[in-house]
Amino acid sequence: MTTSYLDKEGNGLVFWPDDKTSPNYNKYQYSKDRPRITRLVKQLFFRLNQQQFRNNKYKHKDNSAGTTGNERGHSEQTPIVLDSIENSPTVSPSLKQSGAPSFSAGGAQLSGPDEGKPSVNFIYRVVLSRTPAALTERWTPRGRFQDKTLAELCRELPFAEADLQGLTFTIDSPCMKTVEHIPPGDEDIFASMKRYINREIRAWIGQQPHASAESAPPRLVLDILIERMGNENARGADVFDDLELDW
Repeated sequence: MTTSYLDKEGNGLVFWPDDKTSPNYNKYQYSKDRPRITRLVKQLFFRLNQQQFRNNKYKHKDNSAGTTGNERGHSEQTPIVLDSIENSPTVSPSLKQSGAPSFSAGGAQLSGPDEGKPSVNFIYRVVLSRTPAALTERWTPRGRFQDKTLAELCRELPFAEADLQGLTFTIDSPCMKTVEHIPPGDEDIFASMKRYINREIRAWIGQQPHASAESAPPRLVLDILIERMGNENARGADVFDDLELDW
């Protein structure tokens, strides 16, 4: 879990960078402090698992100690202040954290935003039909989208797998615009698409300045449209994509 979080997902270099101009820069750098960061993050995950077990065990005895949507220290997307782990024998829900971007999927917030820090929102839509008119619906993945295989995603989407000839992803945001056609079973191309999305988001986060007290923190919204491959042909040519509409 720790290795996947720090290395596979790239969070080690993102949240403990060498670049002094990065909004996440602090006294630790993953390039030189990797053993210490790994040890402390592993310790944090262990303590959080213990705490979750205790909370589930005793939640019926003390309903007044319920959690809130803004509790801290429970999201893998959020880096923590390492000194808080090393100097404290326990991990509380209000564990102090360094400012990291918050993430949400399908409009549902996954972690409370840190003041002045950028946030990222993923808005998923699936195209059910394009004829006689486009019919779409909002869709929210079960669990984290980036952890899914293509096979798992196909089983979860509201498409008949027997008729599925592949998927087309149209991704539109201020930091990227791309259309990905992924044939059935091509896990490598699907994994490549997810790496590309992560890379562009991290690049966007790294370019954001700290928000002042008077300004709202930067917010990135990614629109991800998913449809059956071949179905997008009914849309017609995209010659009017840049046409500005007044409505």
